[in-house]
Amino acid sequence: MIEELESLFLICPDCFLEGEIKKQFGSYCYFLTALGAVFTLQAFEYAEEINNFIIRENIKRIYVVNDTSCIQIREALNEYPSWKSDSERVLRMLKLKHRSAFKTLPDLIECKKKLAELNIKEQASQLLEFPFVGLKISNNQIGLSGLIYDRKTRKFSHVPISYY
Repeated sequence: MIEELESLFLICPDCFLEGEIKKQFGSYCYFLTALGAVFTLQAFEYAEEINNFIIRENIKRIYVVNDTSCIQIREALNEYPSWKSDSERVLRMLKLKHRSAFKTLPDLIECKKKLAELNIKEQASQLLEFPFVGLKISNNQIGLSGLIYDRKTRKFSHVPISYY
């Protein structure tokens, strides 16, 4: 188990990762959910609420987490998208923006990993621009990490996030 720090995990509610996260990261975990772990962080009031929560709960690390089995990721990679959610639309746009990277991947498993990685980096980028929170990350008051969960191996792999 990793050293237990108060941590905030940004996850998809359809992936049901809370139990696995607590098992591997300890009990000091809080969760913020959005379909596909695609967050819309533009509203100032929302930023203020999250900042207050981070201060109140003494959050030391934020993890952006994607599951390679996430239905939002699968749908975004589908040749005939359903466009049922904004998250699927955002994930599909990420895929289109980086289409050359997907052309070289050998199979669907690698495509899922790539899209999960791209989404984590996109969400991390938005967090850095997020009022209050981005400054805390840039000043190293809060750590920021990315994780991809693989259901077959039941393991998390780290996604490097650069923010300097």
